[in-house]
Amino acid sequence: MSSTHQAVVELRPRWPWANSTQYPSGSNAVIERSHGSSWGALDSLPDAISSTIEAARIAKIPVQNILLEITEAEMIHNAAGFSEKMNSYRAEGLKFAIDDFGAGYSGLNLLAEFQPDSVKLDMQLVRDIESKGPRQAIVRAVIRACEDLGIDVIAEGIEHDAEYRWFKRNGITLFQGYLFGRPAFEALTAPLFPD
Repeated sequence: MSSTHQAVVELRPRWPWANSTQYPSGSNAVIERSHGSSWGALDSLPDAISSTIEAARIAKIPVQNILLEITEAEMIHNAAGFSEKMNSYRAEGLKFAIDDFGAGYSGLNLLAEFQPDSVKLDMQLVRDIESKGPRQAIVRAVIRACEDLGIDVIAEGIEHDAEYRWFKRNGITLFQGYLFGRPAFEALTAPLFPD
């Protein structure tokens, strides 16, 4: 059994619905590698994804409720080959997000080959954006490109009201960051949105 398969199966008993035969239809799983680690080479990524899909099926988690986050750096070696492989998984219902978008050097070229369900803007683009003109111009262009391609944009790493307000004024509706709540397992509270 692969480590990806084990990770999904071992988490199952902790979930409140672990003993049920069906997971709630609204439940979702986001699978991302820990910071500093990698999914590995493109050649090993399909095996990891296949293992994840198999583990989800064993655990009776609908594949369409899984969002797989991958960074730009994990895709840039062969964007066309990556796109072809990932689109076959999308046909099974798996969703994809590009995490830390804008941190690599291939961002827009990558979007030309592969259109994920969402991109999560890199925190370096987000930080203090309300006072950084060049970042604002870049992020506005990314937002427009993603809108044209039907890709959701997530502002990641929001820590201050001013960052949240800038993104909200610029049409972003999906946010992640300490401003709304700290990460915790089975302890999610209602997020607090600034007025």
